[in-house]
Amino acid sequence: MYNNYFILIRLFKELSASLKGTSLISVLSQEKDLFHLILGKELNSEENIVLEFSTVPNAPYLLKRKYFKPAGKTLHIFLEMNSLKD
Repeated sequence: MYNNYFILIRLFKELSASLKGTSLISVLSQEKDLFHLILGKELNSEENIVLEFSTVPNAPYLLKRKYFKPAGKTLHIFLEMNSLKD
């Protein structure tokens, strides 16, 4: 479970090096009990990191993915941040 303090600290230590200097680009979901956080420096970059969270009661998991292509038909975007250039 993710609400265990020690698991959350270990997760933070393992992911903090690869996520340093990135920003949250979008949060989206296309399946029940599953959502994706897309982190990176700019939108539509190949260097973006995708964190996939499953909240299925008996088998929750967290995966770090390099690539994720969402299906456009059943996509729900909760948050999308675009960088503004002066």
